[in-house]
Amino acid sequence: MADGQALHVRNPDAVRPWQHVLNPLYGYLLLAQELWDKPDLADAWNFGPAEEDARSVGWVVEQVRQRWQGQPDWTHDAGGNEHEARYLKLDSLPGAVASGLAPGDRTRSGARQHGRLVSELHVRSRHA
Repeated sequence: MADGQALHVRNPDAVRPWQHVLNPLYGYLLLAQELWDKPDLADAWNFGPAEEDARSVGWVVEQVRQRWQGQPDWTHDAGGNEHEARYLKLDSLPGAVASGLAPGDRTRSGARQHGRLVSELHVRSRHA
């Protein structure tokens, strides 16, 4: 992104379970705390965004671009790519119930925070 070239996005309409890395980490830490006292809770767990917080790849790209004053441009790279699922999601309800952690609308704030961080790192690298 720093060189100003357009991003090539394979599947801008694909929906992914976007979340900031700290959100599932927090859920797993709460779960670990519960497991200490209740080992019978040991199972496979997912922590992800709420169904209504699902966002497309294109949406996330646009959120990051807003933090970069509309840069960089991006294009849909439609050729020669492997098949990708159109919609990916995590069943995080069991983890939310066990930990008491309900997923919220954190995708928007996470995308903005990431865009701000990358933008700040870019500015600092130019002045280093």
